[in-house]
Amino acid sequence: MIVGPTVTGRGNGLRLREAQSAKYRTHLDRMERVALSPEASRDFVLDIANSL
Repeated sequence: MIVGPTVTGRGNGLRLREAQSAKYRTHLDRMERVALSPEASRDFVLDIANSL
């Protein structure tokens, strides 16, 4: 969720929102690249559960 100035059609609100969206997208892209796949995530959790 992006919190900050709203888009009002005047001032810098729209540019600020675009910059915040770009920053969010960059972070999300990075997280998607390093995240486990659903199968790998399931296997990881099962390995932990089985070792308990």
